[in-house]
Amino acid sequence: MLKKFLSSCLFVIFLSVSLYTTKCYATFVVITNDNLEEAFQRFVSSEANKENYNISVSNNVIDITVDNENYTLNYDLTNKPIFSIEIPITKGMNFTEFQEKNDEVMLLILGYIAVANIQGSEMEDAISYFVFSYLNSVFNSSWMNEDPYVIVRNRSYRKQKRNI
Repeated sequence: MLKKFLSSCLFVIFLSVSLYTTKCYATFVVITNDNLEEAFQRFVSSEANKENYNISVSNNVIDITVDNENYTLNYDLTNKPIFSIEIPITKGMNFTEFQEKNDEVMLLILGYIAVANIQGSEMEDAISYFVFSYLNSVFNSSWMNEDPYVIVRNRSYRKQKRNI
């Protein structure tokens, strides 16, 4: 009888401790225009901004200037943060020009970094996570055995839009 009572008490204590230690008290911070702009300004003034990006945010548009080049990202905070960039693909564009334009997609990482910072991550940690995740997908994906680009002609829509 004593053995059953002790094992029942031990079970209740174990259950109580495991329930207490498995709860996550972290909260999700809603992304707004204001805290998004603040996060981008923290990035611009941080040591993580090694490329010297200049970033301004207004009216669902993020303007980025780096090395005297201007880029525009669009964002939508309606449901969850969505960042996109339009890449014009024109007739007569050679593959090198296409690759240069396609490299602009990497600017979408800035949106990821800003959102991660709003949620409490340090800028450097968000960058490291993204880089390692990207490298993992590059080295472990089956696309390495296939052609990495497929170009489809579409007369009605000549811009490629990518979302993060």
